[in-house]
Amino acid sequence: MYKKIRLFILKTHILFFALIFLSCKTVPKFSDEAKICGLIIDEDNQPIDGGLVIVKKGGVRKHAYTNNRGIFVIEDIQSGIYDFIFEKNGYEITSKENVLFSDRNKFFCFQINSKEKLFEQIDSHFNNQQYEKGISVIGSIKTEKDSKLYNLCCLYKSYGYYRMNDLKAAKLELERVKKKKNCSFDFSAFEKKLEGK
Repeated sequence: MYKKIRLFILKTHILFFALIFLSCKTVPKFSDEAKICGLIIDEDNQPIDGGLVIVKKGGVRKHAYTNNRGIFVIEDIQSGIYDFIFEKNGYEITSKENVLFSDRNKFFCFQINSKEKLFEQIDSHFNNQQYEKGISVIGSIKTEKDSKLYNLCCLYKSYGYYRMNDLKAAKLELERVKKKKNCSFDFSAFEKKLEGK
């Protein structure tokens, strides 16, 4: 009986401290405004210069650019939960949602991928006949539908599906590229190969 009481007390204490910890994590720790400071690095842990950093929460939207050391500072931000968006030419558009800013002394660090490295990774998967992995990496790339990058991703996916003998999916991706009038890639040889299989 004594062991059951001790176990009950122990469980109650653990639950109590867990609730305190969770509630502390979501309660703002300051009421005025502060600066959000952080660092943006690439996949080789090198700082990214001139990257656009946007923080959003409801109607609040503020931005800053990283300096030559990859550091950004966004002024006049209240404690709360924010979405971060990072943009720079040559890099994947990256977003981090529901980031808690409740400690004005916290320094954020985010890593983003260059498009060149992503396509090296895709090529490596395709060269090793790991087409599903390559297509998965392509699916993680955020693109605008009218961009050359979108067309390139569709062509890569089409080729991956073709190599996996999923001709229906390969043709669907190729059709997406054909619908775009701005495609500068010559894929006619691949299209003939796909039609002939």
